Amino acid sequence: MITKAQQAGELYSAGRKAVRDGGLELHSLARHLILMIDGTNEFKEPLWPIRELSDGRVIELDYFIDYLLKPAREGLHLPSLYFLKQTLEATTPVDAGATALARVRATLASEDIDFDAQARLDEMKLHGERPAAMPKGRPPKIKRDNVPFKSSRGNSASHLATRIKRERPDISERLAKGEFKSVRAAAIEAGIITPPTPLEQMQKLWAKLDAANRMAFTEWAGLKPP
Repeated sequence: MITKAQQAGELYSAGRKAVRDGGLELHSLARHLILMIDGTNEFKEPLWPIRELSDGRVIELDYFIDYLLKPAREGLHLPSLYFLKQTLEATTPVDAGATALARVRATLASEDIDFDAQARLDEMKLHGERPAAMPKGRPPKIKRDNVPFKSSRGNSASHLATRIKRERPDISERLAKGEFKSVRAAAIEAGIITPPTPLEQMQKLWAKLDAANRMAFTEWAGLKPP
């Protein structure tokens, strides 16, 4: 059975290919972003925060802006938010592009990023224009350069608690009430961490055994030597 991280990895590969190939392939980017934000039939929650690549490497991100702009493997490596805005506005069918734009705006707004304002700044920079004045209120922020890469194996309790609060507030409330023995247990309940199955644990340990220990195990289990 495919895990959430594995499905996210497969979807990421398709999305990254669309960005890399460009042209008509970019029309599939709208559907990709909707799935990564809303989830799939199997996993009805955001898939962009954590994914497992084909080589087994696990990528975890705290911010959606990183998923959009970081280099390949960590993110989609889009040239800019202006590029993304143009792509989605030109997507056919039109409703898919409009839906993706709405999802992207809302997700970035939760990170204090004004998508349209930042896209406009990107456009002005592209054409060598200088902004007349910054708009009133909070300026758009890009939180990517100061966010270090973290794998799921390096999760700290505070990091997991932050993700649980953001993605599963119901689980966060139960954690605060002491219903879980640890933050990790709450993260497993929230679907943020997928614990390895007994078979996966055995496969991992098998890879670490030398020839003598493998032979001893197969004799103990009554199996034919590999």
